[in-house]
Amino acid sequence: PNRKISSTAFGRQLFQANHGVFDSSQGSSTEDLFTDSIDSCDLDITEKVSYLEKKVTELESDSLANSDLKSKLKQENTHLVHRVHELEEQVKDAETKAAETLGEEMKRHREAYSKMERDRNTEIDLLCCRVHQLEEENGEMTINVSRLKSQSEKMDQVSQTDSAFSGIFDAVKEIHPNTDLSGGPFLHIRNFPII
Repeated sequence: PNRKISSTAFGRQLFQANHGVFDSSQGSSTEDLFTDSIDSCDLDITEKVSYLEKKVTELESDSLANSDLKSKLKQENTHLVHRVHELEEQVKDAETKAAETLGEEMKRHREAYSKMERDRNTEIDLLCCRVHQLEEENGEMTINVSRLKSQSEKMDQVSQTDSAFSGIFDAVKEIHPNTDLSGGPFLHIRNFPII
C-alpha cells in the first residue's frame, strides 16, 4: 500500500479487479481497490508536496542568499564607484598641483635667468667703462711718458751745459784765483733752471 502507483497501473488493477470479482469465489470489492489506490495517491501526493515544500524552502534560501549576495555586491560596487571617484579627484588634484608647481618653477627659473642676464649686462657695462677708463689712463700715461722723456732729454742737455760751465768756472778760478764768480755776468748761468 505504501508504494507509488501510476495511472496506467491503477487502470490495470481496476481491470483485473473487475475480472476477479466475476471469476473468483472469494472476490474482493472494487471499493477496497479504490481505497488502496487513494491511500497510495495520498501518500504519493504527500511526498510530492513535502518534496516541493523542501524545494521551495531551498529555493527561498537560495533566493535569500542570492539577494544578500546581490545586496553585498551592490554595496561593494557603490563603494568601488565612490573610491574610483575619489581617486579621480585625487588624480585631478595631483595634476593641478603638478601644473602649479611646474608653473612656479618655470617662473622662478625665468626670474633667475632675467636676474642673471641683468647682472651679466651690468658687469659687461662696468667692464666696458673700466676698459674705457684704462684706455684714457693709458693715453695720459703715453703723453706723460713722452713729456717726461722730453724733459729728461732737456735735463741731460742742461746737465751737459752745467758741466761745461763748471769746467769753465774751474778754469777761470785757476787762472784768476781771487775772482768772485758768485755774482756778475755768470750769475744767470749758474742759476739756470732745470726743466
